Amino acid sequence: MEKERYPTAVVDGFTLGMFVSYGDAGDAWVEAPGGGIATLIWETGSPAMFGEATAPDPAGQWGTYRVRMDLPLTTDAEAETYLRGLLPEIFPRWHAWAVTRSTRNQYQGSPREDGAPAPADAADGQARQTAGNNLRIGFVIVVVIAALTAAVFGIQAGVCPPKAAAAISAPAPTAVPTAASPKASPYFPTPGHEAHLRPLGFPAPLPGKSDSYAFLPGGAAGQKFVAYDPCRPVHYVVREANAPAGGSELIQTGFAELSRVTGLKFINDGTTQEAPSDARKPFQPGVYGDRWAPVLVAWTSETEYPTLASKETTEGTMLRLGVAGSGTAGIRDGRRVYVTGQVALNAPALAETAAYEGQPTVYGSVIAHELAHLVGEDHVQDHEQLMYPTRNGHLSGYAAGDLTGLAQLGQGPCAPEL
Repeated sequence: MEKERYPTAVVDGFTLGMFVSYGDAGDAWVEAPGGGIATLIWETGSPAMFGEATAPDPAGQWGTYRVRMDLPLTTDAEAETYLRGLLPEIFPRWHAWAVTRSTRNQYQGSPREDGAPAPADAADGQARQTAGNNLRIGFVIVVVIAALTAAVFGIQAGVCPPKAAAAISAPAPTAVPTAASPKASPYFPTPGHEAHLRPLGFPAPLPGKSDSYAFLPGGAAGQKFVAYDPCRPVHYVVREANAPAGGSELIQTGFAELSRVTGLKFINDGTTQEAPSDARKPFQPGVYGDRWAPVLVAWTSETEYPTLASKETTEGTMLRLGVAGSGTAGIRDGRRVYVTGQVALNAPALAETAAYEGQPTVYGSVIAHELAHLVGEDHVQDHEQLMYPTRNGHLSGYAAGDLTGLAQLGQGPCAPEL
């Protein structure tokens, strides 16, 4: 006897499947993008209803829910419509579970040490250090889970403590809709904005190759790296408050060099008043229109943006000079693509470091380092590379390993469906 096939569907990275179906009722499961299961006790009928049967467990499922909608659920097409109708309710519940789970995991991790103590400060007799930090910040959108991976660049030495995930809020409506248009979403824009059929540029020829590079995690299984879509421009805005003299020119120079070595096209959309935030939304139609929000580059401080807070250690004060990273969305083949990001530069700490070292080039090298993180490059344990977690004073630009990795990051998949 042929085994009965139950309907299934995938919408925006969420997969709906059946344990058992009786035609107008049954038990189902929903798998979130990146993993995590919830179960549904569903039925077809009216009035629409959505309720929690079992609370989410940070160590297990993200809940069991009772669902009723006036929609059939017997074919794959009907399952897709049903799942679209559920998304406004299940997304914020999964999102809250994912944040709780990430926070829980923070306390199960252990710090990673990078670098060595800085020399003693003659003025106060205490060692001053600047942190090199591989900081994980959750960045979640409804298209697919997006781990916003940030990294803090250190000048003398560094410590890399894990960081709790902080993610985008997605408020749930009071009632479950009976249907949903694939374009009618508060979480992501109409697909295809500025998409082209071919890459807009290509990386500059490499002066030499090196294996001293690494990519940030966050891709699908088997995906070598995550990158921005090379077939559309990457826009950015700059929050100039707190910027040093010539700060705008330093950022423009940094993006121009990044464009040269990756082939990606970056467009400066001007200034913004938006402040950096670990919960920055990737889609802000009221501010930036029907497109992914541009990359935000902000001159800030640890007072405004506590993620940059310094840390006292037995070896001195760890100064965090900046954080950067990007959020991803899934495409049809399962791979993930960066859609927007954020660079936060600690202006007071950078000024202090430049004065301490007597090297104003600190600004340019830190910006270059953080922009490499923005497009997906990770730290390496080779002190001759700019992506070494602690600053090598004689390096002001990308070295062979950095360039080899960045050239690959400029050749990711085109994603017109985003």
